[in-house]
Amino acid sequence: MRKPFEFLRPVDWILTVYLLSLTLILLIFGKGNFVFSSLVFLNLIFILGLISFSFLREKLSSGIFHFCLAILPLIASIYLYKESGRMVHIFYPGWYDNLIMNFEMNFFGVLPNFWLERFFSPVTTEILMFAYFIYLPMIPFLCIYFYFKVNPQALDQFLLPLILAYSICFLGFFIFPAASPRFVLDGGRELQGFIFRKIMLYIEGNGQFQGGSFPSAHCAAGTVMIFLSYRFDKKLFAFVCPIILLFFLATVYGRYHYFSDVIAGILIGLASVYLSARVSKRRRATRQFEGHTAPSKTEERVTHVDEKGEVTSPLQKRYPE
Repeated sequence: MRKPFEFLRPVDWILTVYLLSLTLILLIFGKGNFVFSSLVFLNLIFILGLISFSFLREKLSSGIFHFCLAILPLIASIYLYKESGRMVHIFYPGWYDNLIMNFEMNFFGVLPNFWLERFFSPVTTEILMFAYFIYLPMIPFLCIYFYFKVNPQALDQFLLPLILAYSICFLGFFIFPAASPRFVLDGGRELQGFIFRKIMLYIEGNGQFQGGSFPSAHCAAGTVMIFLSYRFDKKLFAFVCPIILLFFLATVYGRYHYFSDVIAGILIGLASVYLSARVSKRRRATRQFEGHTAPSKTEERVTHVDEKGEVTSPLQKRYPE
């Protein structure tokens, strides 16, 4: 007999627990605030939708619709990012940028954001803004690549550390609110660039909010992208890694983040990759020990013959020894 909610993947559980945690915070600290009350309602709707669509996803085996249902946690992360922007002052009404800047001044003797001004040039700006811009569509590209080029389980293994890293960073946005250097630093040189600089200016004005600086969710996600691309496809890694490294540099160069934000984001990304690997390994071991659930009718019927002439089934591919 199947356990209740067994159709929920680890990434679905993380998202559900995160949404429930936010809802609890909103109920305790957001009393009397209409915006926060509306977020409570939206969170509950998201949880209900996530469970419903996860149940539907389990009934499908593959295909475009299955893929769309599989990436729902990624789609939900867009909502969660916007929600964290509305909650950024739920605990503290000000900003902690001065603490970050004082730390970096004491440690480096100069703010890395200002130190990088010696390398300012339109060409350098354009290269780094391209790296920043290309990061945005790279996540859905990797989702498509892992699902259709590798296998659906590879997508799950990518989404798990990605959503875990996002959840930790989004919590950090309102636990330790920092406005980001581009809202705080004065007296620095203006960036000069071409097409991608203009594109990033548009994105800054329409897709980002004041806050969401520490830790860097972008750098946490970039770290996950580097490690998972290396795990599944070394050629893909050779494409992804240089862009993400330039992207890390672009976040400080373009004053989107402090250097401390980047380091914190990378550490969260590394921790998320490690913890997710442990969770996946333990889950596979538990399923093998318990015999998992009965195979689907399709998996019962379909078998494959490998190069050695041995008969295998999709279940063996999904849960290798």
